[in-house]
Amino acid sequence: MDNVDEVLDIVNPDMEVEGGNDDDDHDSLAGSVGDESDVSEQGASDSESEQDLYAYIIPLLRRSIEIPFRDAPPFTDTGDVWGRTGNDGGAFGQAWSPEPFMSGSGMRLRAYDDDDMGLEVARQYPSALSPASTEQMEPEPGPAPGVEHQAWLRAQGKTASDNQYPLGSRDLFRLILTFVAPAIDELPVEHYWKPTRPGAKSWAGITAIEVTCKLWRACLLEEGRIYGAFVPAARDESSWNLAVSRARTAPIRLRYHRGLPSALVDSVICRASAIYASVDYRWRNFGRLLQNKTLPELVVLYLKPNEYYMPRTAAHSHDLVVHTPKMLECETSTPLVFSAPLLERLGLVYHTLQQIVAVLRPLTTLRRLVVEHTREHEPVDLTTLLGSTGTEHLELVRISGHPTFSTPMNVSHDAIRCPILKHIELPGAAHLDAPSLATAKVFNTCAPDLISMVELMPSLRTLQTRWLRETHPPRALHVRDRGNDDPIVLNQLTDVYMAGAMLRDTLVLLENIAAPSLEHLQVFCEMPPAPSHAMLVELRGTLEAALHLDVGNDIVDVLEGAHSALRRAGYRPLSDGLGKVLPSPGWGERPPTSLPDMLFLLRTTIDNVAEAIEAGPMPDNSVLLSAVARAATIAFGITEYDAAHPHAAGVTMCIWKSTSSVHFEITARGGSCKMQFSMSASVGQEWDAWLPGGRIDSLTFGVARMLSGLRAVCTRTVKIVDDPFAPLPAEYGDADFVMLRDVLSEYGSVEVLYLDYAHFSRTPPFTLLRAMYSASVFPTLRHLTVKCAPDFEGPIGYYVESQYVADEAGSPCQVLASLFDMLRARMEAGGERLESLCFEGGFCLAEDYGVLCDRFAEDVQWKMECCRPGGGKHCPICSWMFS
Repeated sequence: MDNVDEVLDIVNPDMEVEGGNDDDDHDSLAGSVGDESDVSEQGASDSESEQDLYAYIIPLLRRSIEIPFRDAPPFTDTGDVWGRTGNDGGAFGQAWSPEPFMSGSGMRLRAYDDDDMGLEVARQYPSALSPASTEQMEPEPGPAPGVEHQAWLRAQGKTASDNQYPLGSRDLFRLILTFVAPAIDELPVEHYWKPTRPGAKSWAGITAIEVTCKLWRACLLEEGRIYGAFVPAARDESSWNLAVSRARTAPIRLRYHRGLPSALVDSVICRASAIYASVDYRWRNFGRLLQNKTLPELVVLYLKPNEYYMPRTAAHSHDLVVHTPKMLECETSTPLVFSAPLLERLGLVYHTLQQIVAVLRPLTTLRRLVVEHTREHEPVDLTTLLGSTGTEHLELVRISGHPTFSTPMNVSHDAIRCPILKHIELPGAAHLDAPSLATAKVFNTCAPDLISMVELMPSLRTLQTRWLRETHPPRALHVRDRGNDDPIVLNQLTDVYMAGAMLRDTLVLLENIAAPSLEHLQVFCEMPPAPSHAMLVELRGTLEAALHLDVGNDIVDVLEGAHSALRRAGYRPLSDGLGKVLPSPGWGERPPTSLPDMLFLLRTTIDNVAEAIEAGPMPDNSVLLSAVARAATIAFGITEYDAAHPHAAGVTMCIWKSTSSVHFEITARGGSCKMQFSMSASVGQEWDAWLPGGRIDSLTFGVARMLSGLRAVCTRTVKIVDDPFAPLPAEYGDADFVMLRDVLSEYGSVEVLYLDYAHFSRTPPFTLLRAMYSASVFPTLRHLTVKCAPDFEGPIGYYVESQYVADEAGSPCQVLASLFDMLRARMEAGGERLESLCFEGGFCLAEDYGVLCDRFAEDVQWKMECCRPGGGKHCPICSWMFS
């Protein structure tokens, strides 16, 4: 049933019930499920009205049916880029990381909430669950099933009429039982059977139905398939035998775990409708057990045992086919070949490329394909891999891999037709024709390959990518020529996330797409100082002098010094390339190296340095950011919108600092488009720690470079939260402050400035306010709003004998003093009078400051609130505003 209420409404409200007797073995089976109350062996001969029992039984049915994953959609993407970050509450929440790195560097993809068959929830201990999961649970008017339930029945003291099925239909009643039983696609592992968990709720529902009336109980005992669903709850051999006996000859679900002998489960595997082997079972290769077998009732196969004792080499391939005519879902770490004409969901872990292709080739009905941890060292052609299986029904493809997992995109053949594919997550580019694709996550790729992909994805809504610093090998199979210079129009694209540092690929992508409906863009930037070109000339002389050395290890010492010098100078590509080919230092004395090899490496390094010298000085990344911002305004229709709406609010830029980064959020197109550029707040303004002990740079320098790059966006309103500047120590001078002042002088389109010092806690100087002493900073500024203190919900402090007592923070006074010093200096430097000056926050403004405001602005607005009891009218500081 699609709706729980539809299922519950089929229960006849006119039905009268009568209690029944339980078998002696019921207690044992209930004990194997969890810590549920024992069910009494005595029956209830007394009866009750259906209204009371209906009110008691329905909450149990509802709880049994409304379990996670039962009716989950095929795939739900919350917009998060890299999956769970490890500290977001497990399956109950996902968060976009504030840094440009995926969890696990993209090597291990975490399952989505509806993609892990309930494993994440089952592994959480019940007490650790969020209480929100029980807040919406309906209160149960009756006691739990068991002895209390029988006593409650007898206490009603009413006569019973004939027993009957809901709506008089036995088939309908059997259908209800299937909804109460655990779902076959939920993993019954770990804490699944604990109280309050889905398994225990299902058992409570079955127990309540069994003791309701004799007719229901008799029908339930004949439904061996219902009891077969509870076989995985058995914790030892005796309870397992009991559960299997109650299932009679019906198909059963099998679970491998430490409490049961494997041979016992192996003996009935041909009866299995589901087989589960998860983290609570030791590592095992199931190939010998399952190959060449026919499992006529198997629907779900989940073979991912504990990996602790798993061999680190490729598993042995088993070529004999496993016949599973009814199987719908399979996730396995054991290489097997299936004959599964109905298979819809497939997950492969720790397979080689050859094993993956062998599994995929006979399958034609797949809807979901997940491949993780491949045992492959050579680059994989993803286009060829996906072309080895039927793609007509594919809706989801997720493949994980290291940065060099895939080859460049192969366009030598026609694109693979995927008519209903909705979501892809790939470690490289693949040539796919996916007209229905909504979400594309493509990592470790380059802009030309990605552009060729999105050209065949007109319905794309979310694009998430991560660039590689290192380029791909030479592209013998490069992307084809698009044939024109017009950008690719993606009318439905709303979100673009680019993890990793901003590279030229970012610019190439934005120059080749047009997304008029874009709502959110995320780009991560690095703003270190420009590389030191003068150092290269000195380094080349040092390297050329080493050509006369006749000992290999001496040349290695020179090259290691060159490697460190290149790092300190900011030439990252040269430094990384040299570091990859240098001999490993190891421990102790370095072994002798070959002189010819070291001389060849030395000459190669000299040639690379000479090429860098001939290329001339390199600019910092603000030049690239400027081109990226300009391309973004064109690609997302911001320039066109501003031209068509000249009287609109214009572009707004908000700047604030978090723990590890400084964010620049640009809101445009009437508030419908947000572009967020985030730079690292580290010492060197780079996201990773590739430069230990390298150049020291101030955060003010980095913010100034970011502002220099974002000048291309004609910003009308600027909002700055706190003071996101960290100047250099005094001994380094004030070059960073001068650069910030010069950059802000070029923001000639800014008319509105909002300064939020509500949570300002540092001591002066106020870097931004000091920069604004010059009238050339924000030369067209007309409106200034300053929030000096946070808003408050109630009065602060109290009066004792007419004396005000409170712990007043000094930050509002510091802000006001620095603000008026800036306004005074700005006027003296030839600055124009402001059109409006507004104060916000919860603080008291002295009359001396209020009188000064008229000198600096034509219109002064007081939007602050007095923080003392009684309000501003009775405040000795603020009362002047009401006189």
